[in-house]
Amino acid sequence: MRIDWLFNGRSFATGSRVHMLNDFGFIVLDMDYVYARDTGEYWCRATNKWGQAITKAKLTCKAKHDIVLESQLPQGISGERLKELERGPVSVPPPEEAPGEAPRFITQIDSSSVTEGEPVQFECRVEPKNDPNLQVSTVQSASNCKETQ
Repeated sequence: MRIDWLFNGRSFATGSRVHMLNDFGFIVLDMDYVYARDTGEYWCRATNKWGQAITKAKLTCKAKHDIVLESQLPQGISGERLKELERGPVSVPPPEEAPGEAPRFITQIDSSSVTEGEPVQFECRVEPKNDPNLQVSTVQSASNCKETQ
């Protein structure tokens, strides 16, 4: 099974402030801090060879100010180290062999309203959670999105 997160209908990548977790069917998109530009619709899509399921939520972020003047990098992080962290691990998905069922979300992600700079987390549960090929993946994109349940 493959898990994809989308923002305003487009895939996006993890980075230094956006993290994804998949642990036995427990799926999380965690943003350490958000900006007004992160306002939008977020989708979590689970896909396998038998079908797909989608859960959506909206994120509303109220801006504190229009221009961020201070550095957003943690103390001591260089440009090269940041690029290395953003690249993340590279993996190739193994082929699905065993018969199974289309994924389905047993819990949904919830909409949120936060102030700029605050953290936000979307979490849900998907089945079949015992799929040995379950993985979280992303595709690079310049835009963000929000989701509606």
